[in-house]
Amino acid sequence: MEQLEEYLNMHKKRKTRSLIVLTIAFLIGITAVSVASVWSAWQRQNFLKARLEAIQAQGELNRYNIRRNLLFPENDQANPLTANVEAYIRTEGGTAEKPYKRVRVEKGVGGIVVYVDFDAAPRLGDRLYVIVDDGGKKWRSDEMIASPPLKMKRIDHAKIQED
Repeated sequence: MEQLEEYLNMHKKRKTRSLIVLTIAFLIGITAVSVASVWSAWQRQNFLKARLEAIQAQGELNRYNIRRNLLFPENDQANPLTANVEAYIRTEGGTAEKPYKRVRVEKGVGGIVVYVDFDAAPRLGDRLYVIVDDGGKKWRSDEMIASPPLKMKRIDHAKIQED
C-alpha cells in the first residue's frame, strides 16, 4: 500500500510538473503570437507611411506644371553640373523683382531643365525669369508670363467638315 501511495504521489508531482511546463509553453506561445502581431502591425504602419510619403512626393512632382529646357548660345554654354540656377518673379505692373522658390531644377549631362509651379503664387501677368551663374559668367532667360490654363471645348467632327 505504501508503494502505491508513493507511486501516486510521484505521479501527481509529474502531472503537476507537466501542467506547469504546458502552462509555460502556452504562455510563451501566446507571447510569441502577440509579439508577431504587434511587429506585423508596426511593419504595416511603416509601409503605409512610406507609401503615403511616396504618393505625396509624386504629387509634389506633378504640381510643377511648366517644364522648360534652358538653351544657351552654341559657343557659350553653362556647365549643367556646376551651374547655379535661380528664378525671379516680377509682379504685373511692378518693378521690384524677388526670388521665386516654386521651381525645381534638374541638372545633368543633357542640360538644365526648370520646372515651374505656376499654380501657386503668381497672378496672371506676373513675369518669371531664370538666371544661371557658372564660373563668374551669368545668363538670363526670356520672361515667362503667368497665364491661365487653356480651357478646352468639345468639338463635333461633322460640324467641322461642313465648314
